Amino acid sequence: MTLITPQSRPGTAIMPGSTLPLRGRHAIRRRRLLTSNPAWPMTALLAGYPIWWAFGLADESVFIMAVPMLMQMRS
Repeated sequence: MTLITPQSRPGTAIMPGSTLPLRGRHAIRRRRLLTSNPAWPMTALLAGYPIWWAFGLADESVFIMAVPMLMQMRS
């Protein structure tokens, strides 16, 4: 059951017993997923190759995914 408080904006539902809006919890969960799986750029590069190819970005995908890889190495 999702409750919406009167002072909140639409789309920022708060679950009972929680202090973060849904968007905040999703951002935290996404951040945890990305930090818990440091190989996600390689997975996106290799497993997503058919998608890269379909969009015509197969050759550029290496350079595109190099940016998140460099950011992970930097931190």
